[in-house]
Amino acid sequence: MALIQQMPYQSVKADFGDGEIEIFYRPINLYEMDKIQCARKVGDANALAETLILRARDKTGDRIFDRAPDKDKILCQYDPHEVMRIATILSGASDERPAGNG
Repeated sequence: MALIQQMPYQSVKADFGDGEIEIFYRPINLYEMDKIQCARKVGDANALAETLILRARDKTGDRIFDRAPDKDKILCQYDPHEVMRIATILSGASDERPAGNG
């Protein structure tokens, strides 16, 4: 079995209300699981936002979202159903098949 950082990226297309983007991700690791679990103590919406901030990457592997400027945008402006759908996929809790391997 390969280390997570050596595994290929998967991708999923998302549209939070301001145009379609492609989000890349790898399987979740224990650090990310722990951070999301801690965020869940504050509330489910907070955990969804934290999932996107921690897990969503562009095709080069850089984070798409920054905590400070993007968390409020995710919580207050993005389509909540799309946030929930994508966070579920990124957390590995979905049966939905990703768009492909990047």
